[in-house]
Amino acid sequence: MKSLLQIPILLFLLLYADSLHSRTIKVATQNDYFPYSSVDSLGRYEGLLIDWWELWAVKAGVDIEFIPGNTMECIDLVLEGKADVVSGLFFEEEGHEDLEYSESIISLNTTLFLKNGYSPKSIYEIDRPIGIIKNELAHQNLVAKYPELEVEYFDSFADLRNKVQDKEVAGFIYDFPYPLFGNQAYSGIKGYSDYLTIRSDKIRPAVKKGNSEILNLLLTNSAKISNEELMGLIKDYDLYEKSSKYEWIIPVLVVLLVFITIGYLRLFRKQKKMLDVSKQLDENGLLEILTAGENDHVEFKSSLRWDYRQNQMNKSLENVILKTIAAFLNTNGGTLFIGVDDSGSILGLENDYQTVSKKSSDGFILTLTNLINQYLGKRVHKFINLEIVKHDDKDICAVSVSKSDGPVFLGKDDNETFFIRASASSQRLSVSEVVGYIKSHWKS
Repeated sequence: MKSLLQIPILLFLLLYADSLHSRTIKVATQNDYFPYSSVDSLGRYEGLLIDWWELWAVKAGVDIEFIPGNTMECIDLVLEGKADVVSGLFFEEEGHEDLEYSESIISLNTTLFLKNGYSPKSIYEIDRPIGIIKNELAHQNLVAKYPELEVEYFDSFADLRNKVQDKEVAGFIYDFPYPLFGNQAYSGIKGYSDYLTIRSDKIRPAVKKGNSEILNLLLTNSAKISNEELMGLIKDYDLYEKSSKYEWIIPVLVVLLVFITIGYLRLFRKQKKMLDVSKQLDENGLLEILTAGENDHVEFKSSLRWDYRQNQMNKSLENVILKTIAAFLNTNGGTLFIGVDDSGSILGLENDYQTVSKKSSDGFILTLTNLINQYLGKRVHKFINLEIVKHDDKDICAVSVSKSDGPVFLGKDDNETFFIRASASSQRLSVSEVVGYIKSHWKS
């Protein structure tokens, strides 16, 4: 009798446990982004990104609900909590500070094509409108990089495709899979030739900043997708048939550098590193760092632009911050704490907040980001993480810097300087020293 009573209890426990594990992940995905993700006239989702997400869902043991929109709508859906993750975005150094990115899914080239016979000497001499889909990845990148270029906006991929097929635009911009074999992937676009690669980058899933649960779920289960499965997805999708349907892309001769091919080890190491950094900046970890003092990998600065001696704003102090960041980039990385004096005492950032247009931590981060853009270059953001941390109700900015993949100069035009980190300070090198240092530090 006792064993009979245990059966319904066990069934209940099994059902309850299963309900704990089952969940639906809401994925905001672009609805008109051939051949990566799109929605057909019957409401069916298709594309390389869609296939990847469906395979990932199987590995993760979760259900997937796709929510369509253009790129900006997808970002808003995640930030507003109406979706868990954006299916794929280019990593952006600025403008999307509220997002965190997972590992890459697919490598793309944002490419400018011009009609055969139209060959301006440079992009700045193009005097005809260039076709581009509004509010998509290529559009954002082009406007930011070449604001003076005249563009003709199209509401959908189909509208742009029709104009290209009829050769009614002088040129167009689009994101293509990154080719393994030179320019072969682009050779079949009738009547147009690839003129310039605007950007080569990878698109990654993105979650709302702080959503570590989904981010960890992405990292862990992406690693479960084998190379054979990835290649199977590519084969099943059959780009060659698709390209006959969309004649202006004929034929994409490429083996895609697509889905994540990084193994468990790298993923887990990166995940562990992220967790370790977060732990270091908690109350106890922060105090340990401040108590230990400055060294080759740690630097304290009282402020970004508030002069405590003169008790007023002093923009020349910005150069001291940028010099330290440049030195970390050119050496072996480190962390700069802004709002901390030389002795490790916490001063906070309130005085700095009053010197920026948006008098808050967001305004401070935006100001520092713009300074990095102007004097170190936008490309270095992939080696830098800016974070506001609190201690005793005072804000501190922790600037975590990793070693750059190439030399970084501070300044603009002909007024550039080169710094390295040595003896717990930022030291400037002469021209001859810079040449020797670069050769030895970046041997490749």
